Amino acid sequence: MDILKKLLRWLTSFVAIILAALMCNFVCSHPSEDVENTVSSFYREPNNTLDFVVIGSSAANKDIYPAVFWQEQKITGYNYSIGACSGNIYSSVLREVLSTQKDALIIIDIDGFLVDDKFQNELDPIRIWLDSIPKNKNWIRSVKELDPENKTEHFFPFIRYHRNMTSIYEYARITASLTEKKLHNTRDAMKGATLNPNIDQVGGTRFFASDDLREPLTEKSDKVFKEFVEECNNVENIRILFVNLPKKNAYEASVERNIQYSHRANTIKDYVKANNYDYLDLCSEESGLQLEDSDFTDTLHLSENGAIKFSSYFAKYLAENYEFSEKDDATAKSWDDDFEIYKTIVHQ
Repeated sequence: MDILKKLLRWLTSFVAIILAALMCNFVCSHPSEDVENTVSSFYREPNNTLDFVVIGSSAANKDIYPAVFWQEQKITGYNYSIGACSGNIYSSVLREVLSTQKDALIIIDIDGFLVDDKFQNELDPIRIWLDSIPKNKNWIRSVKELDPENKTEHFFPFIRYHRNMTSIYEYARITASLTEKKLHNTRDAMKGATLNPNIDQVGGTRFFASDDLREPLTEKSDKVFKEFVEECNNVENIRILFVNLPKKNAYEASVERNIQYSHRANTIKDYVKANNYDYLDLCSEESGLQLEDSDFTDTLHLSENGAIKFSSYFAKYLAENYEFSEKDDATAKSWDDDFEIYKTIVHQ
């Protein structure tokens, strides 16, 4: 009898430890609240109801407000862009997008291919992406492609995020917020976009790339770019628009970066057009887009006012150059409702 009691105590303690570990894993395994919200909210958009989906890095995430597209042109879209998302992640993002929105126009921000080689292997954005998306076939494939040396940590994320237990109250709040949105099927009114503050810029002149020079992409960036285009080529009836987003300068030289944006963008343009995809340079005089210094917060990112102005311009371009299906009453109402929430978020 004593042996049985000891066994029951041991089993009870074991179960309690397992449950505590699972609870800690549920509460503390959060790579990024913003990215998790962007990713999870995307799957709450009804299948094949989006006219466009943006894939890109922080510039796309902060420059393109889908709510403005709806307000002005009744075009539905989602900004599935991740900060610091380098080009080697794009194929995984594309597969996720096509899993629910196969009819959407895919807008590709080329910034992820313009960067130097070291930015194609940064583990932080890769891990944030892999730890945020659903655990499906694409996730398994993406883990093998992007972070094969750390597969165990992706299957058991608490190994990496156990340090969050020191701030368990904060992570409990994040868990509660994300869980509530999931249970109530709450969609992100910003449709994945992130606000950038309006700040007063002093000095500087907006550069428009006016030359026709080319500079090759760096070795790894060239490789992931061509692999991504090949992935696109393997998708039937896909519609893609590659875009060079507004930049305040044509180049950036610092300790971390030495990038000739305009010349590398010209190289990408040639390859994109050779593969029969559309390309739009929004960083040239020919675009007709008028942005002031105050519309930028730095070299690559628009301020909130700049993003609204840019989104209005881009929405008109899409309406004039692409055909999108008319929305039914239920879809229109849901977008109108989300737009009312959007208006309480922006600071116009």
